[in-house]
Amino acid sequence: MHYKQAGINAVMGSAKNDALMLKKARAGDLVPTGLAVRTRSGNVTTPREMGRILEKLYRGEIAIATASVQMTGILKGTTDRTMIPHHISPETAVATKSVEPGVCELM
Repeated sequence: MHYKQAGINAVMGSAKNDALMLKKARAGDLVPTGLAVRTRSGNVTTPREMGRILEKLYRGEIAIATASVQMTGILKGTTDRTMIPHHISPETAVATKSVEPGVCELM
């Protein structure tokens, strides 16, 4: 998201892109709307809003049933258990939105 604000077309991070992004940010050369702006047209959410979105996804309220099942399956396929899932029994399926190495290449 930050790279897009700076006009950098990359999905994976790098020291070179981070430096370029920082340079553009310091110069005020960022896309001001549509990305990471807390407005109706922005792309930022609160934890409560994100929880509601995931709840609606799970219940099949924001997409057709087959798409909801597929998306939930992708989220449940995340194996990173270092954050909230760290505190939940390993036998419990957890659907998270974290991105793991290699997954970005599919997006």
